[in-house]
Amino acid sequence: MDRSINLIEYLPSILQDKMEYKEICKTESKEFIFLWSKMDDVLNDQFLSTLTIHGVKRWEKIMKITPRSSETLEDRRFRIINRYLNKLPYTMNSLKHHLNSLCGENGYKVNYDSSNYTLTIRLELSIKNQLYEVVRSLKSIIPANLVQDISLLYNQYQTVGKFTYAQLKKFTYLQIREEALN
Repeated sequence: MDRSINLIEYLPSILQDKMEYKEICKTESKEFIFLWSKMDDVLNDQFLSTLTIHGVKRWEKIMKITPRSSETLEDRRFRIINRYLNKLPYTMNSLKHHLNSLCGENGYKVNYDSSNYTLTIRLELSIKNQLYEVVRSLKSIIPANLVQDISLLYNQYQTVGKFTYAQLKKFTYLQIREEALN
């Protein structure tokens, strides 16, 4: 949060027009603004969803996570939240709760075929960058006796059919299939 701090206002009016005090207050105001920003960072680092880069590094050290060079701050936060929430869901409801926290309520589709012991999970394209982390998490918490089919839910005709040919001509086939279209 940006703050505006003018220390000269706190001085008695007789000192406010003195050049030395103006300069001192101008310099110290910058320091106070810096301190406020650091206090905001400390507050943000108290919650996983608002971690700063310093907080992310601290949690990665605690959880023994090595970040990839291509990961954004948001991807690194996502991985920390995922590892923090990682617990064994023995029921379909707890699995859906886990997926809700990772992907959002409409960010996935789950189908369980009990006769073939197959669990099919399709994740929305919007979490494409976090797919590896979600798959790693789910493979460690889904019971081993189930066949796990976890992948992205690619664009289908319902999504692509809203666009004209002229609009789609700008994209490659791979982009139409695998990118979130707006």
